Amino acid sequence: MQNQPLLIAGGSLLIGVMLAVAVSESRAKSRVSAALERVQESSAATLAETTESMNARIDTLEASLGESAATVNASIEEKLAVLQEEVGSRIDAVADAATSQAQEWEAALSALSSTQDGDTSAMQNDATSDLQTSDVLGVGQTAIFADGAVRAFVSAMDLDTSTAKLSVNGAGMSVGIGETAAVEGADCVVGIASLDAEGVTVASDCGMSVTAEAADVPPAPDTGFKPGGLAILADGALRVFVSGLADDGSSARIAINGVETQTVASGTSIEVSVGEQTCQLAVTGVGNGMVGMDGNCS
Repeated sequence: MQNQPLLIAGGSLLIGVMLAVAVSESRAKSRVSAALERVQESSAATLAETTESMNARIDTLEASLGESAATVNASIEEKLAVLQEEVGSRIDAVADAATSQAQEWEAALSALSSTQDGDTSAMQNDATSDLQTSDVLGVGQTAIFADGAVRAFVSAMDLDTSTAKLSVNGAGMSVGIGETAAVEGADCVVGIASLDAEGVTVASDCGMSVTAEAADVPPAPDTGFKPGGLAILADGALRVFVSGLADDGSSARIAINGVETQTVASGTSIEVSVGEQTCQLAVTGVGNGMVGMDGNCS
């Protein structure tokens, strides 16, 4: 009986300890839960703030890209407009130059065509004068007078002595400027009217003269160019205007890349400088109202 109070007291103490432990454990759990809730709330707030910041930066970047694209497009359109204007100006300039050149050619061709009748009249007047002259001839060409009765072939020229060696109807002779020599078998004389680096001009009192090759005259061409026509040869490097043709088919009067005419014998070729190119123009035949021509450059 004496120990009964002690047992009661010990039991009460044990129960108190157990209650204290339970209360302490409950409080600890509450604190831990509260701490976890605070951590979760802080993380959610931080995540929301970070997301909002990233969205704001993305919006800013998109706006910047949009402005850059607009600026680039505007710059491209401006450059294209400038380029289009420059190209248009250059095209207009080329067109104007082509038109001007075409007008010059038309004027030159008209002038040449209008002088054909005048040239014929001049030849007829020359035929009635006392002394006739050939065109400027080079070595290897022939002056024909009196409808072929007198043929003066140029075999050589000497600029130092101002003399030319001629073969007149097969007879050789050396004639100086201003000198004449009798023609065997014909009541005519031949002489030298002029001689320089460009060639020799042969004179005679036997009548009309034209330039021809010493060899036989080539046959008339099947196709060719008529007087008053323009021939474009050698890929456009040679523009040859046909001024007139000899009636006997021995030569053609032409203008090469200009308005100055020259007589070229049928079957011969002449050398023409075009810029840095050296071109050859050949008269392949004259007849049937046409002249055949061929040209090449190198």
